[in-house]
Formats: sequence, structure tokens, C-alpha cells
Amino acid sequence: MSERLAGVEIGLYINIGTPESPEYEMVGGQTDATLTIEPDDIDVSSKDGGGWKNNRNGLIGWSIDAPGTFITDKDSLAKVEDCILDESDVLVKIELPSGEKRQGNVKIKSFVLQAPVAGGFTYSIKMLGNGALTSITNTVTAPSVTVPLDDAADIALEETLKTSAFAVSGGEDTHVATQWQITTADDDDFETPVFDVTSTTAKLAFTLGGDELEVDTDYLIRARHKGLVYGWSAWSDVNAFDTVDA
Repeated sequence: MSERLAGVEIGLYINIGTPESPEYEMVGGQTDATLTIEPDDIDVSSKDGGGWKNNRNGLIGWSIDAPGTFITDKDSLAKVEDCILDESDVLVKIELPSGEKRQGNVKIKSFVLQAPVAGGFTYSIKMLGNGALTSITNTVTAPSVTVPLDDAADIALEETLKTSAFAVSGGEDTHVATQWQITTADDDDFETPVFDVTSTTAKLAFTLGGDELEVDTDYLIRARHKGLVYGWSAWSDVNAFDTVDA
């Protein structure tokens, strides 16, 4: 099904680890990100073209422009500066909420800091791609919600939510977080969840406190896993359930 995405849902990440063992961190304070993929123009016009120019695509280049609000103690911004001073490339990743990802090596063309007298301390980064921008085929597998199961009835307000085990397609990764979302049955797009928690400890099981849900109410639940290297999985299938009577 087609899905409309908000710009805030798209994340730009930079490798603060090593090329052999990437460790991605979202570029700190980012407020925007523009990815441009553009081939060179090759003029193949000839005398028999009837007075019209003819062009074909040449080499393909890509770049990223990323402005943001400067945040101290962010390894990602320190990495940007280091790459300029060291004249080194760095691996970056663009991630969609669906779990689709693109990555490639970039040269940091510029890192501009702006400190107006009547405004915030901001930055802008220009990244130039070095080589191909490729899909990341190794992905964290979308989990299944195992408690409550779909169409479960009379779920307790202090139920322990559970998901299937963490898994990766085509590689290995470390499970670092799980996001749990519950919403009412009439909010099937999860636009206004009544429960939305990302936990780095309760990754396969999360016990509700008893005050998050209402009795005798129909709900929907979904979850997703996050890997240290490959980031977020797609969301699980949605399970419907209702809570115990008063």
C-alpha cells in the first residue's frame, strides 16, 4: 500500500566506527537533508538532428546537503570535522521508516558553522559521494508480536508484551533497542498512539505498568527491532486485541 512520508521520518547517519565494523550515529541536530543524484550530460548532437540537440547521461554523481542545529558532545559532528582535517572519506547511511536504507562513501566538501547574534548556533554540511550509492541488503528482520496475539481477548492492563527473537537477514548484528506502540482500534495508521516506548533494556518483553491502557477497549499493537549496525527493522504486522472488562 502506498505511504506518504514526512521529512522528519528520514534519517541521515554517519559511521563513527571503522569501515570494517560500522557504528552509525544520526548526524546530531539535523533539521533537513537533501539527497541529489545527478548524471553528467553528454552532448551527442549531430548535423542530421534537424536543428535539435541530443543528450545522453554520463557518469552518475550524488551529494547530500544537511543543515542542522549544532549539538555539543555528538560524535557524528566531530567525525565530520575530522574527515575534513584528515582528508578522509566516511560511510554514511540514509534510512527510511520502512526500513529501506542506502549507503555510500562521501567526502566532506564543507562544514559551515553559523552563529548569528539573534539566532541559534547552526551548521551546514556538504557531502560529495565517492563511488556508488547502494542499497543495504543486510537488514534487521521485522519481528512478530507474540503477546498479545492477533484477536486476543481480555488482555490484562499489566500484561507483559513480547516479540519474536531478534534476527538479521544476510548478516550479523547486535540488538540494541525495541520500539513498542499501542493505539486505539480506530487509529490504524498509528498517528496518535496511546503507548509509544523505545527501550534499550526491555527488548523482547515489556511489562505494562497498569495505567497505560483502559479496560474493555479495543487496541492495536506493533513493534520493531533496532540493530547496532543495520538500524531499525520494518514494523511488525499489527495485532488487534481487547482488554479485560472492568
